[in-house]
Amino acid sequence: MKVFAATPTTLALLAVFPTMVQGRGAKSYHRRKQETGSKRSASPEAMEDKKRRQRNLKLIRDAAGQRHLFKGNLRKPGRTDVVIGGVGYAGAKLGEVLAETGSVDFVMLEASDRIGGRMSNVPFGAGDKKYSIELGAQWIDGIDGSPSWDLAVESGLLGSFDEFGFEVYDENGDRDLFEEYFEEGSECLAVDTANSISDSIAFGCLQVNEGDPIENQTLCDSIASSGSLFVPGNNDDISVEMTWDMAADFRIFDRDSPSSARNCQTFYEDFEQGLAPYEVSTNNSVPLKAYVDFGDGDYFVSDDRGFSWLPKYLCAKYLSTSVNTPEEIVFDDERLKLNHKIVVVKWDPEGEKDVIVVACLTERVDDNPNMPALFPCKPGRRNLFLIRANEFVSTFSVSVLRESVRLEKEGVSFRDSVDIAPRFKPALSETIEGIDIILGYRAGIYNKAFFQFSKKFWSNAAYMQSAYSEGPYVGDFAPTWSNRAREGLDPESNILHLYTFSDRAFELDQMSKDDVIEELLPVLNGMFDANITELYGGPLTKEDVLDFYLTRWSVDPLFYGGFDLEHINVPLSSRELFKKRYGNLVLSGVYSCDRHNGWTHGGLLAGERTGILLLKERYGYEDLDTTNICDNGTGQTSSPASFPTSFDDI
Repeated sequence: MKVFAATPTTLALLAVFPTMVQGRGAKSYHRRKQETGSKRSASPEAMEDKKRRQRNLKLIRDAAGQRHLFKGNLRKPGRTDVVIGGVGYAGAKLGEVLAETGSVDFVMLEASDRIGGRMSNVPFGAGDKKYSIELGAQWIDGIDGSPSWDLAVESGLLGSFDEFGFEVYDENGDRDLFEEYFEEGSECLAVDTANSISDSIAFGCLQVNEGDPIENQTLCDSIASSGSLFVPGNNDDISVEMTWDMAADFRIFDRDSPSSARNCQTFYEDFEQGLAPYEVSTNNSVPLKAYVDFGDGDYFVSDDRGFSWLPKYLCAKYLSTSVNTPEEIVFDDERLKLNHKIVVVKWDPEGEKDVIVVACLTERVDDNPNMPALFPCKPGRRNLFLIRANEFVSTFSVSVLRESVRLEKEGVSFRDSVDIAPRFKPALSETIEGIDIILGYRAGIYNKAFFQFSKKFWSNAAYMQSAYSEGPYVGDFAPTWSNRAREGLDPESNILHLYTFSDRAFELDQMSKDDVIEELLPVLNGMFDANITELYGGPLTKEDVLDFYLTRWSVDPLFYGGFDLEHINVPLSSRELFKKRYGNLVLSGVYSCDRHNGWTHGGLLAGERTGILLLKERYGYEDLDTTNICDNGTGQTSSPASFPTSFDDI
């Protein structure tokens, strides 16, 4: 067994960063927390941001007076102040900020038939008993001062705290206690060490400002060209895989057990980022700001109402409803338009003319078991309409914007792209310098494959890691299994689901339901052979699967991926492009929240940030404080008096 030795670089690293426990992987952080007994609470910056948000809300309400929380129909059909594209967490929060004024009119356009975006749940299970399974967002991360946690407590969202305890099974399906217990010389301990070194490279080298001294030259030189010194500069970055290779001398296929090494790596890296280490930025993915700002705690949502209850509950604060009970909310407000997909946004880079949004009515199509539910435009001109506004705010995912730019570059007509991605006129690629960089972007993804069986044959562990290998996938073929039938969740459900990531997840998205089941059952037969034989009389077959569901986020044209995060192909400086105003086009959404990009609460914070900026710059709320934790707590100066402008200096 190859021992992961403490090299001079490693020892020097540990001398400089002896107490680092806030690195890239939440799962590795939980392990360190258990070892050290450390526990974090909300940061001073987060608490100040919460007070600032409360002060802003009071200012808006004081100014609104009797106009507070106007509910009902649009004042002028076909005309509004702001069109909000997409009603996920960001769109829901932006709507609330505007609604608080009682005077700024808006319309929220959502292509699907629900609120929530990538917060989505469906009923699952054979027979009469159904369980709610989350297809996208699963956890509230950080619970001290987090706006999501506050909303969850207020709305009574059900779930349980997750400590990410796991069992390890080797490539033959045998439980591997040596790896599981992080014994000296184990692949999991080597992964843990390499992960720590990678974190320290980010903190001690890549995040050092140009011209500032570095504390450990030897450590930083490990990622420089051979024989050269590392000198801090702007936008320094390399992929996590390269950092592990250069600084930690860790390469999967050099390990004694590549399958176990890669499998442990998926739990540390892929499970956090949704992508493999070769795609993830070392610099921009640490520390995990959710825990830095909002303290410890991961709340696994298992409420029948779904994670999407949070944005629905939020919308019910300012939109009129026909039903509003603790179990159900039905909206009845002209400002919320579900099944209305944006096709074209005609905007003015100078901001002098109205923005014109063309949308179509959609219909739900879910008759293909090998595709997600789709929402194509209904045919016919009578199902098209347009609305004029002062501004259009996009909360579309970066992957959707990427597809829009790709269509522009390929010269695809508007007519031929209505069910692929919204289009912009003038083209984004012709008016926003540098936006082409998103053509190299790929969103993170958790592909979830849910199984229900008649009998439970697995253990009570929360998670089970499988190093099963097949084809090009070494240790990451079916890496992380989650036990829904555990205490605190649904012990009688007999539901087990698989997380896959990166290339493997994108591959499964393209496969048929039957083919996926056929590929995955041998993994379970290997891991739990004795129990399965005892309970079922032989290996599992497709007939033993009572119910099955596969998420397919990467092929869903409303998202094209699971969640937005720190991709190595998009440096932090280029992210400035995606949180600005361009005339009367405003880019918002979770990707515009630098500090909390990729987290569900980042969407909420981004929507609030955009709303405050709009009110201050366009609607006379000059006393609002636009400092926002999304921008690492930096101040936001107001724009020059001349308009239009952009959200500069953010």
